[in-house]
Amino acid sequence: MTKLANKDFSLTVQYACNETSSSSFLPERAQLRRWVGATLECPVEVTLRFVDAEEGRTLNRQFRGRAALEKQKAEGLSEKLTGLVLEDRGIMRHGQRVITAAGEGSITSGGFSPTMERSIALARLPVAATGTCQVDIRGVLRTARIVKPPFVRLGRILVDDAPVQK
Repeated sequence: MTKLANKDFSLTVQYACNETSSSSFLPERAQLRRWVGATLECPVEVTLRFVDAEEGRTLNRQFRGRAALEKQKAEGLSEKLTGLVLEDRGIMRHGQRVITAAGEGSITSGGFSPTMERSIALARLPVAATGTCQVDIRGVLRTARIVKPPFVRLGRILVDDAPVQK
């Protein structure tokens, strides 16, 4: 590490280049200066490395976090992103707790659908969750249906048992 203006500074450069015209794919001097300037703001280590296309493909195959993704792929997913349609009064919002027979989940986004005249939401739920569930809205459990999004397309309601458009 090099001390520069009382800041710890380390810069290593890694960059994938096309074999035929590698100089045209290198970052411009101004870009390198911005990267170096960013490292001067706080103690940090920045790695930029210039490599050929073949080594770039090899590095991409050996990316950080690969083992975790392979483990998740082998074990399967434990949650799914799915839709909810509220059967009771209320508005579903981000962060609200969802209780299903398969376990608990939470709402990632929600609001009122003028087309459906109901509250709709996207939620992360256990993979086995189907049918109905309970949503905790301000301490009161409200009934909702688990549905497959999208809810509406081109003004047409795509989920079952929604009110008919007028």
